[in-house]
Amino acid sequence: MQAPSSILVLATALTVASAYELDLVDFWAKRGAIKNMESCLGKSGTQAWQTEVQQALAACDGLNEDNSAQKIDFLDGVNWNKIIGAYSPSHYYRQKRSAMEERIENIKGKFRFHVHRFRCIMQRLGLTDTNNRITPDALVQRYRALGIPRTLLADIEQGVLQCNKMAQCMPVTASTNLPVPADLLRTKSYLECESYLRYWACLKNDVRDDVSVGKFDLSGVDGTLDFLPSDEARAATILMAEELQGGDDYNLYE
Repeated sequence: MQAPSSILVLATALTVASAYELDLVDFWAKRGAIKNMESCLGKSGTQAWQTEVQQALAACDGLNEDNSAQKIDFLDGVNWNKIIGAYSPSHYYRQKRSAMEERIENIKGKFRFHVHRFRCIMQRLGLTDTNNRITPDALVQRYRALGIPRTLLADIEQGVLQCNKMAQCMPVTASTNLPVPADLLRTKSYLECESYLRYWACLKNDVRDDVSVGKFDLSGVDGTLDFLPSDEARAATILMAEELQGGDDYNLYE
C-alpha cells in the first residue's frame, strides 16, 4: 500500500482539527508573532521572554479566591442588577432575589479572580509595579539588554514611551456600569499599542537592512525622491507606491 503524500496528510489533519473546532487561527497567529519577534529581536531573547511568560502564568494560575482575596473596591460600587438586566432581561426578572444575589456573588468572584490573575502576571513580568502602574522604563531596559541595532532600539523605545503616554491620557473613570478597573484598561491598551508599534519598528528595520545590502535600486527614480531624508525613506516610498499600483486585492500574500 502506497504511503499518502504529505499534502494529503496535512489536508487530513486540518480537516480533523476543523471537525473538533480547534482554533487554528489563534495558533497560527501566535506562531507567526513569535517568528516575527525572533527575526526582529533575536531567537535567544524571544525564547527567554517566552520562558518568563510561562513561569508567570504558572505562578499566577495557582491563585484562587481564598489566597488572592485582596479587596477590590470597584466591585462594591458596581450596579450589578443593571448589568445583568441589560444582558439577560427576561432571565433577570424571572429570578428570585436570593438566586440573583447568589449569581451576583459568583460573578463578582470570577471578576475578582481574573483581575488578580492579570495584575499578578503583569507584576511578575515587571510590566507594572506593585501599585499596578505601568513601568515603561523596565520594558525599555529589557530591549536594551537584547543587543539589537541602535536604530531599531530607538524606534522601539519611542513606541514604548508613546504608548505609555497614550495609556496615561486615557479618559478612564470609575463607572457603575463598567466593572473593569482603570489600571487594567490602561495596561491592556498600553500592551496592544506597544506590540503594534514594535511590529512597525521591525518592518522599518527590515527595509533599512535591505537598503544597506543593496536590495533597492534607487537609480531609476531620477532624483524625484531626493527631498526625502534617507535611502530608507525612499525605499519605503517605493514599497508603498508599488502597493498602491498593484495591491493584493485577493489577500494572496497574507
